[in-house]
Amino acid sequence: VIGGIRQGGTKYVEQFLERVCALQPTNELVFELFWGADEDFFEKVERTVRKYSLEITLESADEDVRRKNGKFPCTNQEIIQLVRSALDHGCRKLDIFFMVGLPHQTYESAMRNIDFCEEIHRACDCDKRLCYFVAPLAPFLDPASRAFEHPEQFGLKRLADTLDDHIRHFSAPSWEFILNYETDSLNREQIVKTMYGSLEKLNNFKLQYGLIAPDVHDRIAGEIVDSLAYMELVRNAVRDGTPLQELPQFVDLDHGTTRTQRELRWKVKHRFPNLFSLAMVGMKLLAEEGRAMVLRRASPLEWTGQRPATRAVSRPETVSDSAEEG
Repeated sequence: VIGGIRQGGTKYVEQFLERVCALQPTNELVFELFWGADEDFFEKVERTVRKYSLEITLESADEDVRRKNGKFPCTNQEIIQLVRSALDHGCRKLDIFFMVGLPHQTYESAMRNIDFCEEIHRACDCDKRLCYFVAPLAPFLDPASRAFEHPEQFGLKRLADTLDDHIRHFSAPSWEFILNYETDSLNREQIVKTMYGSLEKLNNFKLQYGLIAPDVHDRIAGEIVDSLAYMELVRNAVRDGTPLQELPQFVDLDHGTTRTQRELRWKVKHRFPNLFSLAMVGMKLLAEEGRAMVLRRASPLEWTGQRPATRAVSRPETVSDSAEEG
């Protein structure tokens, strides 16, 4: 169910759940939460939906960061109570998402995300239905969103304006240079290092609590080391002005992505592709095709800052109040 059903108001929630109850679908429904929910909400869901799971885009364990960014402006203890209520009322799987690269978020703040994962996990008796994820706010601030149009109001610095700018960013050899923004606390290099530091800490947490097997932990740990080394190599090459075609290729990145995809899937009896699987396939194909097209067109130095000869396409003049950063 894309989007939080409570965004339509209390009456909409009641009508939605009544119709779901009448239909009695056999498949599992997945709901999203963007702000706190009380026990009454979960009681209603449990009473009307045969099978359901939850996705909570918490973004940050830092209460001040959440308040400033308008996501879950409540206390961490209220978050824990929310999670416990969902589990007590029949939630079959609960995914909690944290992000790196948020406005006002420091390295120390991002590291506390994993500490909060452990706090939630222990408070919920290490329930195996809980899954934790961390991801960067990447690759772009959405063009035409309020954060893109007025970045300074949101603690952001925009690094790309036009379509040509974004094509040049997209042809970069690593995601550090694809990012079209920095924050008031972290530049792009710091966002990358914070992201991999968060992944390393999350990986260790999952091993400690038996959420992943030792061989999976070791493989991910090795990938993090390799990725950091490659990012540093690319960073130095960019500073030295090395042409794009002379940079080494780092292609062994599939294992960690595949692991994340498996964790995000819900168990079903029939082998129908879920929405996430289809979306990931589509995004991968689109990214590969877009990158191939850009590399065919771009000169070696386009992504380092020199503007191409093609005419720039200006960004929209109007602001979309409903668009979000991602």
